[in-house]
This record gives sequence, structure tokens and C-alpha cells, in this order.
Amino acid sequence: MSNLAFSVLIGLFLFAKASTTNLDESLTVYINPSSSAFIQISCTPSTGFHWFVISPNSIKISVTDLSGIYTPPTKDSVGARGFQTFEIVCNDLCTNGDYEELVLFKGRNWDVITPDIIVIAIIVTTEPQNESSTP
Repeated sequence: MSNLAFSVLIGLFLFAKASTTNLDESLTVYINPSSSAFIQISCTPSTGFHWFVISPNSIKISVTDLSGIYTPPTKDSVGARGFQTFEIVCNDLCTNGDYEELVLFKGRNWDVITPDIIVIAIIVTTEPQNESSTP
């Protein structure tokens, strides 16, 4: 049990140190070489909709969990929005000025309709950026 608590504390510490981009406000993510960044996007899983990341076709970036981590809304009602958080990892092959893209899609498991798709620009930079705040 103490290992679990330690892991949670380390995860919260790392989450607090890394940058977070709110995708409801910006589709551009700035990330330093050999680091990670978090992206958040609102979702309503009570209606069945979830966001998923399409595995990046890159040797430079990866996403730790393609389904993300869900945080529920503060009020508990059908249709209330929570958000999903994804961690993007930029490995040691990333260099200043690199440009990558990440594709997310929103859908429901039982739907046969075309899901909503967004493309996120990932810019590797060593310069400080103004980042969107978390929801």
C-alpha cells in the first residue's frame, strides 16, 4: 500500500512540474526536448463519448496512455463535462525546431458514424512559451 501512495505522490509531482495545454483553447503544444507535456480536453463519458489518441507514427514522440486519464466533473449530472489528460513524451531524439502531429478522435464504442477528429501540432522548443491554463 505504501508503494501505491509513493507512486501517486511521484505522479502528482511530475504532473505539477510538466506543462499542460488545454486543447479546448489551443491545438498547439510546446514541449522541450527529452521531456514530457500534458494535454487536457473536455469530454462527457456519461453520454458515451471519449477521446482516444491514434498512436503517433514517430520515433521522437509517444503517448503514455492512448485512452488518457479521466477526471470527472465537479457536479454529478448526466451531460456534465469532465476532462481527459494525456501525457506526451518527447524522447532524446527530439531537437529544437522539430514539428510533430498528434491525432485524437472522439467517439462512442457502439456508433458507426465517423468520429470527431482533431490534429494537434507539437512544436519542440527550448524557448519558454505562454501555455493555456488547465480547466
